[in-house]
Amino acid sequence: MPRGFKDGSVRETQPGRWLVRRRYTNLKGEQKEKKRIAFSATQAVRLKRAIDREIERELAGEVPQIGRPRNFSDLVIFCQGRELAPAEYSGETKIAGRRSWRSAQSYLKPLQSYFGQMSLGAITYDDCLDYKRRRLNTDTERGGRRSIASVDREMALLRMLLFVALRERMGITEHPFHRGAPLIQNADEVERMRILTFDEEERLLAVCTGMRAHLRLQIIFAIETAMRQNEQLTLRLSDIDDRIITLRAYNSKTSRARVIPIFERLARELQIELGSPARRGRLAPEDLLFQTGKPRQAFARACELAGIEGLRWHDLRHTAITRMLHTYGLQSAEVMKISGHTNLKTFLRYVNLDREVARSIAARVDAVRAVPPPVSSIIPAAEAPEIFDAGDVTEVPQ
Repeated sequence: MPRGFKDGSVRETQPGRWLVRRRYTNLKGEQKEKKRIAFSATQAVRLKRAIDREIERELAGEVPQIGRPRNFSDLVIFCQGRELAPAEYSGETKIAGRRSWRSAQSYLKPLQSYFGQMSLGAITYDDCLDYKRRRLNTDTERGGRRSIASVDREMALLRMLLFVALRERMGITEHPFHRGAPLIQNADEVERMRILTFDEEERLLAVCTGMRAHLRLQIIFAIETAMRQNEQLTLRLSDIDDRIITLRAYNSKTSRARVIPIFERLARELQIELGSPARRGRLAPEDLLFQTGKPRQAFARACELAGIEGLRWHDLRHTAITRMLHTYGLQSAEVMKISGHTNLKTFLRYVNLDREVARSIAARVDAVRAVPPPVSSIIPAAEAPEIFDAGDVTEVPQ
């Protein structure tokens, strides 16, 4: 071990989070410390080795800028304790980190496999384009076709990491993504067009009995409020008051608080659930409304029993937004406030038109046309104003 090293440590500071730390003496005789955050034991071992290599190069005089990443893998390590760390909050306001850090960790694996040892300054637009093409032509682990949306998520993470390298002046003078046509095109993603019909909803709720009884309120809640699944599962009893749901910024995907009205149907279901013997007298304001976690398997089984195919939980949000607009007649601005959308283009992707909705629209238009105009609005011929003066008309010769 080179001169100047001191023993380091790797310890789990909280479940699923490790602190990797190395203290050492640099060439100037100063006491220094390098720290990294890891999110698995395996990653902690890799980070420990990476820190050792950084210190070795520094003590050998090979790194003019101490701690500066030299390749893509070094950049990932640099970002692990910053941009790729779990979100930190001041009250309910996010001040640092990333809310979706868990999914980002899964996107990193293929990125590191391709770009890992590339020098940051050597990464070109063509490299990024080649990565996208390769990923689209690579099947998933289950043998299915990889979706454009999943590859776009990886490309978005790559773009963010390279922006960090550009910001920190790590050998990049221009972002590679800016040297050609857009590499992330959301318009190419396959949009979900599946919504739940009223008949399917009736069949689905009919099988929510016994071990699946808890699904009934969750499904109705999703259809009535258009809330995202995580927003719904993190809802506390104190957030529900006087036919209003107050969604905290901490739980919202967009980190913005919003209020959601409770319609009569949902109010009845909530009254039944909260007044049940199992929950009466055992409720505290900070208790979660739904305490069973994500109903992935139970929901899939319920759809199977109800004879419903191709339905995902997120399609219930599509269903809610579509019904609010086309069935209940709410304005787009009102529905966007309820659903928490801040971008109209994104919002319109949730407005689906199926056969049932199309028939509903046709029926409303026919109903309007079937109503005759008021008698007062019809001007009798005798009272019609003269538009032309006969003296102003010049006869055209035959």
